[in-house]
Amino acid sequence: MIDKLTAAECELIAHYGFQGRVGDVVSKTIGYQWARKQLAEAQEEVEVATAALQAAIMLADQLPDRLNLKATAEHELGIAQANLDRARGKLPYPTEAFFEVAGPAAPLLVEMMEGADWALTGPALTAALEAERAA
Repeated sequence: MIDKLTAAECELIAHYGFQGRVGDVVSKTIGYQWARKQLAEAQEEVEVATAALQAAIMLADQLPDRLNLKATAEHELGIAQANLDRARGKLPYPTEAFFEVAGPAAPLLVEMMEGADWALTGPALTAALEAERAA
C-alpha cells in the first residue's frame, strides 16, 4: 500500500533535500542502521574470540588438555570471522541505498542514529525529523 502524499511530507522532503519519499528514507535509514549494527556486533565477536584464543594459548600449560580450549577458541574465532565477513558483505547495498535516498541529510541522519546507539525506530526517526524541521 502506498501512503498518500501530505503537505507535511512535501515539507520534510524539501527541507532535508531527500531524494525519495519519507517512507523510503525511513526504511533505507533503518536498513543501513541494521547493517551497521550487525557489523559492529560481528567485530566485537571477533575481538572476544581473539582474546579467548590468546588466553588459551598463554595459559595452555595451566589448562586441562582434555578440555581442548585452544581448539575450541580457534573454532569460535573461525565462526566469528565468518560472521564478520558476512556482515561486511551485507553492508554495501544498504549503505548505497541510504546515502542515495537521504541526499544532503545523510550526515544528520547518521548523527541521529549514533545518538540512539544505532537503535533508532521508524516512528522515532520521523518524529525527530519533524522536530528538527520545526526548530
